[in-house]
Amino acid sequence: MIRKGEISSVNLDNRTARVTFRDLDNAVTPEIPCAKHVTVSVNDIVAVSFFSENMADGLILGVF
Repeated sequence: MIRKGEISSVNLDNRTARVTFRDLDNAVTPEIPCAKHVTVSVNDIVAVSFFSENMADGLILGVF
């Protein structure tokens, strides 16, 4: 499943970020990885691919 969310925090050292989904009652992911070509900042709108129902099992694919 691919969802659209907003970056709420960034860990530059680990190339991970937390994503908030406004349409899911502001649910926030744990830190999930960014694709190698993607650089994100807080408040960026991003596309996230999830590989299961677990919000920790995702990858930030790109910035809108």
